[in-house]
Amino acid sequence: MTEKEKEQFGELYRYVKTEVMNYDSKQSLPSSFVLGLKGLATGKVVENKRQKDRANYGYDIVLLAFKLSKNKISYAIRTKDFKSEQQKFHYIRKIVEDELNNAYLLNKRYEEEKSKVDQINISNLANNQNANYIKKTTKVNDKLKDLW
Repeated sequence: MTEKEKEQFGELYRYVKTEVMNYDSKQSLPSSFVLGLKGLATGKVVENKRQKDRANYGYDIVLLAFKLSKNKISYAIRTKDFKSEQQKFHYIRKIVEDELNNAYLLNKRYEEEKSKVDQINISNLANNQNANYIKKTTKVNDKLKDLW
């Protein structure tokens, strides 16, 4: 894992721990949850080196998918009765898994638009700062003279 991936995974871990699972600072996510999060990024049920990767989303895309699914997740947590934390996590994971491709396409579109914005030449805007509006007349309409 590169430093960037470690940082992205740390952000994903903190988000899932605090916002999704509602754990406090003294609790940690079980290792099966961590492997499930890593598996989302590679298109597997859990991260396993023996299986081929079916996708390469990245942890930032997984985090975006969690954020896009936040309303569905909170509704599911409020309305469903889970027997265990494991079952709850698997249900949430499935919701997020359905949102992964949308998150990927949204991020891809964002990157394309960002590169378009970076390529725009704004050097001519410096000339516009010197432009000032100058009134041609100071004549006031006769009907408005009583107002001042």
